[in-house]
Amino acid sequence: DGGVLLEPKGFIGYQYRARASMVSQAGAFILDYTVPGHVGHPLDLTDDDQPVVNDVTVKRIGGSSARAELASGPLSTAAPPAGIGRYESSHDLSLYRDDQVADRANWILHMGTVDEPRWPTIVTILEAIPTGIPAVAALEVGDVITLQGLPAWVPPGPVDLILEGYTETLTPFGWTFAGTYSPASPWRTVRL
Repeated sequence: DGGVLLEPKGFIGYQYRARASMVSQAGAFILDYTVPGHVGHPLDLTDDDQPVVNDVTVKRIGGSSARAELASGPLSTAAPPAGIGRYESSHDLSLYRDDQVADRANWILHMGTVDEPRWPTIVTILEAIPTGIPAVAALEVGDVITLQGLPAWVPPGPVDLILEGYTETLTPFGWTFAGTYSPASPWRTVRL
């Protein structure tokens, strides 16, 4: 369903986080660039085509198929400068029913045509913000954080980001949390 498999905190094993738990969620923590320690290294944002997919074909194993394409806009399949050209993706999925194929293709297209930068690394120095330790320590993959107080050279904020993965470094003198983030905007959808 577009969820993630992760190693949860608190026990040894794997946990599946369903897509529904990541849709339209409130932010779990606020990082403020202007507060020392919240962002411990220079901001690292990347505006590239790595996550772009603008022509998606989904085939249900043993069933039907559907195609979704973004035909207009800056990330469309149109030739530059009207778009970026064709970025194709094909998926054979084990879906329950044939009527799920088009929805799945459109969701992959939705996620692959977000015109915002990725944030490969945001480092938080936890010993500098002891009041934030419980919130950061509780973060799991798929949670949303808000980044505010951004410098002028970054797109205007605040920016909501979804945690894709992280590395924690503990030393006798410090604790850092280095998160990899992507835009949370495609996860802001209507809940029925």
